[in-house]
Amino acid sequence: RLSLIGTLAGLLSACTGTDLAPPSEQTQSLPAGLSGGPEQAVRASFRAKGRGAEADSLRSESEVASRGTTHVRMEQVREGLRVHGAFVKAGVSGRGEVVYSSDRLARPNGHIPRAPALERDVLAAVLAELGDQPEDLGAETGTDGNTTRFARGSVFHRDPTVERIAFVDDNGAARAGFLVETWSVKHTQHDHTHLDGRGNIVSVERRTANDSNLVFTNEPSKGPHTT
Repeated sequence: RLSLIGTLAGLLSACTGTDLAPPSEQTQSLPAGLSGGPEQAVRASFRAKGRGAEADSLRSESEVASRGTTHVRMEQVREGLRVHGAFVKAGVSGRGEVVYSSDRLARPNGHIPRAPALERDVLAAVLAELGDQPEDLGAETGTDGNTTRFARGSVFHRDPTVERIAFVDDNGAARAGFLVETWSVKHTQHDHTHLDGRGNIVSVERRTANDSNLVFTNEPSKGPHTT
């Protein structure tokens, strides 16, 4: 058998005039317009649906590859403001095909007027809502893009921040607002507070929580439940 295989290989080599080489792995090129990778594939899928303005407002947040599919998460940015709560989640195959997609985006609605409230006043409103004292409000320590920081002092684990954002209103349009992050030492409470452009609190998201359960601290036959 080995002799026969060797003979056949020799005949093939003689016919082609070249040495036999191992087969190369075949690659599938991405469809036209999708060669930029998963992020561009997602944008192209939005444009194909007539949602070009939304496609242009997307910014990649993360990409994770798993079993031949790249899972993409993107956020929306309007007029330089991150749109709080807006997102796209999609899966893109190795051929550049969007195999699943879900989104919550602000629809195009023209210019977004600047929020009139001031960062310091916004943070003061949040502290009052969360039960902190006005004197807990530290001095402004700096600004990075749309985010302003305030001194944490001995009250907070890290500097409280006030970020100017956009958010999706009940009609699906983008409006200017604020997102405040605080993490108190007293209650070990980490909060993200969303406010509208005038400094009115829209919602508070608790990032830490306390809970209790009944457990056995020893074998069940040797002791009762303990909280």
